[in-house]
Amino acid sequence: MLVPVAIATVLVQRGVLKKGSVVVAGSCSGKVRQMLNDNGKAVISAVPSMPVQVTGWKDLPEAGEMLLEVESENIANKVVNYRKNKQQNMKTYGPSLSDSDDLQIMMKNFTKSYDDTDKLDIVIKADVNGSLEAMLDAIKTYKAEKPKLSIVSSGVGPVTENDIRVLEPFKGMLFCFNVGVSKDLQKLAQQLDVRIHTGKVIYRLLHTLKEEMSAKLPLLREDIPVGEATVLQVFHLSGKRKASVAGCRVKQGQLRRKETYRVYRNNQVIFEGKLSSMKRGNDDTDVAKKETECGLCFENFYDFKEGDKVECFSKTFNKQEVEWKWNF
Repeated sequence: MLVPVAIATVLVQRGVLKKGSVVVAGSCSGKVRQMLNDNGKAVISAVPSMPVQVTGWKDLPEAGEMLLEVESENIANKVVNYRKNKQQNMKTYGPSLSDSDDLQIMMKNFTKSYDDTDKLDIVIKADVNGSLEAMLDAIKTYKAEKPKLSIVSSGVGPVTENDIRVLEPFKGMLFCFNVGVSKDLQKLAQQLDVRIHTGKVIYRLLHTLKEEMSAKLPLLREDIPVGEATVLQVFHLSGKRKASVAGCRVKQGQLRRKETYRVYRNNQVIFEGKLSSMKRGNDDTDVAKKETECGLCFENFYDFKEGDKVECFSKTFNKQEVEWKWNF
């Protein structure tokens, strides 16, 4: 029994299509198994203006679709799944929502399922092969586990609509060395939430990429000690609002009402949170200095005991920077 083979005729416009390349066209993908030139002879690569018949498709793409080479089959599958779901949503909701803001909201919500905060997907375009190779060689030196860096595709020549659309599922970024981006494509990128970075110095463009990678790292919390006190006596208040007040003496630094607190017992943290009030005598206060006494009332914590240690600290959050150095 003969099994039909899916064959698509392709006209290469930019770059070089090679045997083994992973490609996407519309909502179809494949891995190039064989290419035949216009004389029916097998070739291993196809250059611009060269028509070839390509086999290796999972499904046969429609005529007129733009073919794009991507980095891996995993990326190809994600792009295809996204496009198929998008087509289905358009069929289902298009007639009733095509002119409404609800359609834009629906597509944005769908795209979020592809978002990965620990990963950056990029497309790289350069003016000549030498520049592209230099960019790719530098990117290969990135070894950090987080965030992950994925090259969706790369190529030489002007930026195309497909360079931007292929990044839509990932909310990725386009990095362009020595190539411009038309106003129409800039507008499209803005609509699809695809950011574009351009540059004429490789080092600066790589530095921008490093900054974008660093921005994906979570902020590091740092606790800065402000003061420390000891609970001398506990007062239980009755009435409409029951509460416990810790009568404290400040041993180090000072206590500030708006900062964050920890309560320790036997060197173990039993509470961390905010104050609901700070008093000196019957008066509200914002600061209690060293060797003074004050009454502390905490939000949602009442189980004080004499001898508990109270620590006041300030929380700060600092940016991280990925470890990445280039050999130039």
